[in-house]
Amino acid sequence: MSFIDRALGPLNPSRMAAKTAAPPKSVLVVNATEEQCSSVCQALIKDGHWIIYGLVEDVTHPVAQKLAGMQVKIIRGDLSDPSSYVDRLKDMDGVFVHVEFDAFVMKWDDDIKEAVDQEIKLTTALVDACVKAQVKHLVYSTLDDLPDSEYVPHCHAKAQVAKYIKTTNLPTTFLFTSTPFSIIVNRHLLKRQEDGTFLLNMRMPDDFVFPGYPTEQTGDWVKLALNKPDKWTGKDMHACTEHISPASMAHDLSKIVKKPVNTNHVSRDTFHSPEHREKLGETTWTHYKAILEGMVHRDEAQSETAVPHQWRFKQWAAWSPDVQAILKGES
Repeated sequence: MSFIDRALGPLNPSRMAAKTAAPPKSVLVVNATEEQCSSVCQALIKDGHWIIYGLVEDVTHPVAQKLAGMQVKIIRGDLSDPSSYVDRLKDMDGVFVHVEFDAFVMKWDDDIKEAVDQEIKLTTALVDACVKAQVKHLVYSTLDDLPDSEYVPHCHAKAQVAKYIKTTNLPTTFLFTSTPFSIIVNRHLLKRQEDGTFLLNMRMPDDFVFPGYPTEQTGDWVKLALNKPDKWTGKDMHACTEHISPASMAHDLSKIVKKPVNTNHVSRDTFHSPEHREKLGETTWTHYKAILEGMVHRDEAQSETAVPHQWRFKQWAAWSPDVQAILKGES
């Protein structure tokens, strides 16, 4: 202890701050190994005011191991086993939920209808448990409530859960995310060609404009909602940093790699063909069609005001280790 510290004694500002600092709050992140959810864990770790519990199906998963090393309290369990999370909800200040629909489709043997039904059933069961436990704030990652004529399986499931939440007294923020930039990596849409150029195979028309965002920064929006419940409870929050197209993405990538990045120039007639619909898969094709027809809306200005200076596509691509590996021919 320094002479100044001893002289100030109880009036030392650092001691006074320690006495007046609010105790940390507790949050449960469901499906913590999923991309959105691991981002939330990491953002709240950096925030420093949260005790973070991560619900994971596989505690040996590399992401679970990484989070455990960052002091996230890893819990084995998942939505299909309410007993794995019910007791954890007691006295919880916050809960973040994002359900990865593709994982549900795989779990139920590519039965899309069953995956939709199970997502609704299991997520509403979690909501009921949150209500019973008097969870102080839920942040629910949701998607658009589209008309029946624009049925999109994963959007429908999340929209039905959101409607159910609104019939309860559970304090909730509804986070509307956008198409992740990382789709080009996770779905292997960016590939190096034999001549040294690159193909960005987005499988949509070049001028198809859609809302996008860096899913790795999801936690910044969730952190804001959890830290300011008075402002965001009962509200819709949009995570969208840019409205982009395959043409603009290819242009940005070519600037980074300094080589041509081409698209596959899908025409609108090709996009609407039965063959292309089958190639994309029902979930992806119906979602793209809804966006193409102007049924999906994201407030880019609200997103920027809430969480400023988040990555646009070019910034994300220049940062992404996975994109860099592809552009350097290492992947």
